[in-house]
Amino acid sequence: IPLYTLVTIFHGIFAVITAPLNLIVTSSIFINDRSELSYTENDITFDQMKMFARFPQGLPEGVALEWIK
Repeated sequence: IPLYTLVTIFHGIFAVITAPLNLIVTSSIFINDRSELSYTENDITFDQMKMFARFPQGLPEGVALEWIK
């Protein structure tokens, strides 16, 4: 975010307006996206969470859990 805001220096005199605007917009997008992609125990049940698992049907035969860790 700071680097992207710093690039607005190339806007010349308009950087006075675009730098703060850029900082506000990119920060709000970042903050919103972080909360959107986070799930807690209160948001999703364990059964629903299995949809995001690497092996939703369980480990394949012949694969040990220790191998994956």
